[in-house]
Amino acid sequence: MGCHPGDCHYATGNYYARNRVKVLKQLLELAGVDPDRLVLDWVSAGEGKRFATLVSDFTERIKALGPFSLAQDREKWQERLAAARRVVESEQIRWLVGREREMVDKRDVYGQAVSQEAFDALLESSVVAEYLRSRLLLLAADRPLSVKEMAGEMGMAPRLVLPHVVALEQAGLVAMVGIEGNSPRYQS
Repeated sequence: MGCHPGDCHYATGNYYARNRVKVLKQLLELAGVDPDRLVLDWVSAGEGKRFATLVSDFTERIKALGPFSLAQDREKWQERLAAARRVVESEQIRWLVGREREMVDKRDVYGQAVSQEAFDALLESSVVAEYLRSRLLLLAADRPLSVKEMAGEMGMAPRLVLPHVVALEQAGLVAMVGIEGNSPRYQS
């Protein structure tokens, strides 16, 4: 919970919190975790009753969702959550989250106005790309894999995975380490 937007002595902290929570909810969903397990709301110090209601409502929501357990497929969850963590820590996503107000309220680095819708689309596509690439890096860390194998592990079509592998290779984050049959194998 945070101060109501426009009513915080930290001035912009609640705006940054809103952006971070937006990214975290998207990452939870990408990782397969119900994003309703995370909520952000605004409450001031003088709204004790509202605070209590928000906490009670959230507690009931979590009870209705049931426990979240890593025990079912611990390796899968660890890999997905590790990828999400890498996205949160990535320079590109941190930069975008921190620049939203500046880009939308003022202008981007090229002096162009950016609509809220355009910024949201950019942030969402950047989070998805960073998440997929983080998962690919984690998968290829253990052993060399073909694009088809990576796609199978991620439950995606190889044609959707290939551009991310190419981008990672161009960035020097994965390298082709051999060919098996007709399939190049990559490792990070």
